[in-house]
Amino acid sequence: MYFIPSSYSGQTPRYRVKVNKENGSYSYQIALPGYDKSDVKITCGKDSILRVSSVKTDIPSNYPIAEFSAKPFSLTWLVRGYEVSQAKMENGVLEILMGKAEIPESDTIPIS
Repeated sequence: MYFIPSSYSGQTPRYRVKVNKENGSYSYQIALPGYDKSDVKITCGKDSILRVSSVKTDIPSNYPIAEFSAKPFSLTWLVRGYEVSQAKMENGVLEILMGKAEIPESDTIPIS
């Protein structure tokens, strides 16, 4: 598992992330105060890139400091050989569980 740094513009907060490996599986926990599960998108395709993102913008104009307001973000990891088995969000923490990916019996592609 490798974190792929994303480029950010403006004042984007650093997202607090914990990654745990146990019994060959990974657990990603990402602190996302101010976000609901409907605000967050998780994708993991054939490119083996796990992407967690949001385009939500909720910047209160009446606060001089709003460090936990929702802002657009994108976090990416290279997760070759793993797939998402479950994702849940509770109390502002997104948790993504990943296990070993099913390996096809053959990766041979027939030629027609």
